[in-house]
Amino acid sequence: MKNSDSYTQKIKQLIKTEEQPNLELALQLIKAVSEDENGEGISRELYDMVTDTKEKTLLCLQRGVFAALRHLESLNFSEMQLTSLPVEIGKLRQLKQLYLGHNQLKQLPQEMAGLGFLKTLDLNVNQLSSLPAAITHLSQLEQLLLNYNQLSSLPEEFKKLSNLKTLQLFRNQFEEFPMVVSELSKLEVLWLGANEFNTLPAEISLLQQLKDLSLYNVPIKNVPQQIGRLSNLRELSLKYNKIHILPSEIGSLWRLKYLEIDHNFLTQIPNTIENLRNLEHLSLRNNELERIPEEISQLNNLRSLFLDNNKLKELPKEIGKLSNLETLSLENNQLTKIPPEVFALKKLKTFNLRGNHILLKDIREIHRKFPYLY
Repeated sequence: MKNSDSYTQKIKQLIKTEEQPNLELALQLIKAVSEDENGEGISRELYDMVTDTKEKTLLCLQRGVFAALRHLESLNFSEMQLTSLPVEIGKLRQLKQLYLGHNQLKQLPQEMAGLGFLKTLDLNVNQLSSLPAAITHLSQLEQLLLNYNQLSSLPEEFKKLSNLKTLQLFRNQFEEFPMVVSELSKLEVLWLGANEFNTLPAEISLLQQLKDLSLYNVPIKNVPQQIGRLSNLRELSLKYNKIHILPSEIGSLWRLKYLEIDHNFLTQIPNTIENLRNLEHLSLRNNELERIPEEISQLNNLRSLFLDNNKLKELPKEIGKLSNLETLSLENNQLTKIPPEVFALKKLKTFNLRGNHILLKDIREIHRKFPYLY
């Protein structure tokens, strides 16, 4: 920076006043005295002073003071009530993380295509109804967060995001499953809950690396058999749908640890559930289940089991073999008794039987056997 000592002192004094006109002047000075148009020469001290808040950083971008931004790898403009993004964003070519969540963005500038090193892009809670082609040029992108927007489709070129591992599209306006997603072969996390499509296509099975699939609150009625091919799946949420039958292939998801199918219309659970030996959490609240298969006894790693608001009249005695169970919730069923094998559950900490028809003497026995329950 030319005449660095005198200019630096002047710029520091202007910035310290915290007055907008002085900050504007300080940025003009930084821009004017930088050694070259690429912005080399700004000291670390000045960099810290002009980027210590989101507002100052945004002003640097808007005024073209790239001397303060050219080496930036992470940029957070979330919760700033932005209605547009400066086109100058495309010049921050070293960016790896860009956080734009909780704004009022309706569109994105094409200049974003210049962010070739970007790995994380957070656009949660905006007003986007479409994505520009520029997004599909972010070839290094691994995480794209688009929850709570107004998207109804994805561009065909979206498949170019071949390194994408996390895609979140919760609460948008998709009336059809975005088929281009099935071509993202490295995808590990996919959230599509709170949309309006009613069919889950067989092509979901192409996402062989998928570990977390959330289809919370979409009106799907059927789960395709091909879901059993997602052998790397660890978490599966199918809550608040219209599912009547689970395919037996669900039992092929042997790595599954977390399974939620609450608020559906299930009348039975396939016996193949016995193959989910790594399952730790199983929630089947608010269905129409009348029985639980005895094969549930094979879930040796199960820690929590929620069966509230069903039509269960009895429990299989094999439930007593769930030696690692800590939570068993059976509220609002039609149970009149509990099999004595339940008392073998030595790790049980929460046992909810409210809203059933258990005899008082049996309730007393439960309290005697499990005095530590709450």
